[in-house]
Amino acid sequence: MRKLFLTLVGVLLLFAVPVQAQDEYPAVEAYGGYNYMRADISKDVADLIGVSRHRTAHGFLLGLVGNPHRNFGIEGEFSGHWFDVTIPAAVAMTPDDVTVDFRHLLFMAGPRIAGRWERATPWAHTLLGFAHTRGSVSGVGSDSNTNFAWAIGGGVDVNASRNVAVRLIQVDYILIKFDVDEVAGFPVDGSRNLHNFRIAFGIVIKAAHR
Repeated sequence: MRKLFLTLVGVLLLFAVPVQAQDEYPAVEAYGGYNYMRADISKDVADLIGVSRHRTAHGFLLGLVGNPHRNFGIEGEFSGHWFDVTIPAAVAMTPDDVTVDFRHLLFMAGPRIAGRWERATPWAHTLLGFAHTRGSVSGVGSDSNTNFAWAIGGGVDVNASRNVAVRLIQVDYILIKFDVDEVAGFPVDGSRNLHNFRIAFGIVIKAAHR
């Protein structure tokens, strides 16, 4: 999975030098859409509660890019993802299994490079920020923590008109520095790098053309 991801990013970086350039470019781009994440809950936590380390998460993605140059921009991004983990009754020491609902909120920003083709805009970015994770059990309570997050990835936007594009695909590797002392009341060594992979699709609105 990682080798495939790094290969895709390399191809996108090569495509950032356009063969047939657009005559103009937008000073501002706003985007939004759906994203799928292969979320990592850490080996210690997974081993403790006896579940798979990787979870399927679904969510949204919103972002804004300011382009001071046709091939360079500064990007800010906000995204959210939801998934659940079931803790066996024997581990939770309860009569029934306990389902914990998790919510990831990511706030990141960083540089983006882009090619400006006539019909498409391939691009690549790297982002830094933080991830806010909240776990809750219905009728019991919740807990949350905030950790450092870093992402690298890229995508392709296909132009539908002068002001609208379709985000054909966006692929990101997201590292979250996870650090907790306990899960469900059990002590764990939770200081780990969580390796997440994300695929997104959506709509891009372009404005203030130069």
